[in-house]
Amino acid sequence: MKHRLARPLSFNYVTTWTLILVVLCIPQSLLAFTEQTGSLESYLKSFTYGTKADNQWQEPSAEKMALFALVMTSFLGGDFEETSNMAEEIGYHLIRFTDTDQPIAKVHYILTEKYTIGDPEFQGGGIYVFFPAGNNFAIEAPHPRSDLNTEKEAVELYIAASSRYLFLAGTRRNSSTEYSECSGRYYKSDAVHNTTSLYQVAHECLTLFNEETVFINLHGFGSNSLSQLQQQCKTTNSNLLNLSEGVFYTPQFNNRNVFMLHLAQQVSMDGLASVCIYGIHTESLGGTYATNGRITNGSADACFENASTSSHKFVHLEQSYDLRSSNRSKIVESIATAIKTYQQAE
Repeated sequence: MKHRLARPLSFNYVTTWTLILVVLCIPQSLLAFTEQTGSLESYLKSFTYGTKADNQWQEPSAEKMALFALVMTSFLGGDFEETSNMAEEIGYHLIRFTDTDQPIAKVHYILTEKYTIGDPEFQGGGIYVFFPAGNNFAIEAPHPRSDLNTEKEAVELYIAASSRYLFLAGTRRNSSTEYSECSGRYYKSDAVHNTTSLYQVAHECLTLFNEETVFINLHGFGSNSLSQLQQQCKTTNSNLLNLSEGVFYTPQFNNRNVFMLHLAQQVSMDGLASVCIYGIHTESLGGTYATNGRITNGSADACFENASTSSHKFVHLEQSYDLRSSNRSKIVESIATAIKTYQQAE
């Protein structure tokens, strides 16, 4: 496992030492994670994400972001007791969840808020799941409900592919009525277009923790974008997948083992959808403004600067409505198979 710790996170650490002292003052025997048993899929699909302009998402302070970075670092490192202790300070708690849906029960760790949407203490900071024995992939749903069914797809893919990480944003992308200062015109609650968010902190922490982790960022588009992409990709297929690594140039693979290529080949071989690659077939919906992708691709300022090259560790999946609704189980199976072939080729 490689660690890339030289590049700092994009937020201010001025108060980090103060926060560490606060954490050290917590009696270590006082707090413990919650034990829960049942269907992991049902549990993860039970979360609600609010409505448009409900302002349930809350912008975190620099202090909270710094402490959340410590929580995430501990979480990713497998120190679950320490994670639980620190998480309590910022309105989170840790669940040790035994999934009994599987032939052999598997244990997952879920970092989630103590308060639910509608409570004054709710933050919309996101839900984070860790399966230590899983494949080194992070499945992400940054636009739950807004990009319909992507939150369900993310849960299903996480389980089907036995992935190590699952990140779910805490609210709809348009929960906030204020705009982010980052590139483009997006709401502050949009988890891939604002660096002042707990979701961005989590993504950055994992990028720094292990540079070999591959992120699968799930998105969906509507009928207007479908027509535009069909024209660009020269297809009439309503099942359309537009793939990008989140960079503004024609992809350069140089015979490397690149996950996006495995995915494109697998979906095409399955005959499931027309596969388009941003920068080659299309010029729309490439995720180039996504702050998650920018940081994983090495941007010095994920809020304002595009990445100049690709790390080949971030894949932005734009999916038509038909693909993520009536054919969701099939696309999940194709992605899971692509993960397997990618790892076999390493």
